[in-house]
Amino acid sequence: MKRCLLLLALVALPVAREPHPLQRVCVLGASVTHGLDFNTGLAEVLEATIVRDHDPVCSNANLLFFSDPLGKAREQLAFAKEKRATLIVGVDFLFWFAYGSRNARDERIEDDSERLAKLDQGLALLADVKVPLVLGDFPDMSDAIGGQLHRLQVPQPATLKQLNERLRAWAAERENVVLIPLAASIDLIRADQAVTLGRQAWPAGSADLLLSDDRLHPTLEGMVAITNAVADALVAADLCAEDDVLLELEPVFERLGEPVPEEVER
Repeated sequence: MKRCLLLLALVALPVAREPHPLQRVCVLGASVTHGLDFNTGLAEVLEATIVRDHDPVCSNANLLFFSDPLGKAREQLAFAKEKRATLIVGVDFLFWFAYGSRNARDERIEDDSERLAKLDQGLALLADVKVPLVLGDFPDMSDAIGGQLHRLQVPQPATLKQLNERLRAWAAERENVVLIPLAASIDLIRADQAVTLGRQAWPAGSADLLLSDDRLHPTLEGMVAITNAVADALVAADLCAEDDVLLELEPVFERLGEPVPEEVER
């Protein structure tokens, strides 16, 4: 009888459930994620995009990430661990592990191939992340040379291709990693062609709408477009349902208290 009562008691115990990936979202990264020229960063736009019950989206994005990529990355990952993140979004988290003028040993880059070793440092930090992880690949931001970027900070085209190949191969081996193809989108924008980000198609000639004058950082519209691409990728990866997030952009702008661009209106 005691054994039966014990079994009944065990059956009656509540079953612990894994938290939903959107429960505690943490955004990490550099100035793109932070939002350089306005007060609305990726965390705020993502907060406006998620409609299921969740804790407020937290952010540790840092405008000075470029000054110490390895140190800032470690700090940010420690922050995400402390917050018990169930999902990490870092669309530009790895950017300065490919760009910049210092190599993996914090010396001046003499050979562009040294950028691959620097990227390996960043990937090694992310290897222990177990929760879903959203990363962006490496776009060609050479149009920003002479402004926000010095020529020595920008990888050569062949090196940029190698960096992206290494990142994609690394991501393909990990079920928890989702890559956002920023490189392909930026190529289309730079070529003045139509581009689709997430569920939204933007017409040719949208560069000034999506990119700020420095040609490195997104405008608010660009930030919303990137966030929509993140939301769409999460749905595609079965990390959330379509009704967990807003996939139409009009209500996102409305929740942000911002006017809806004509290109978004239907």
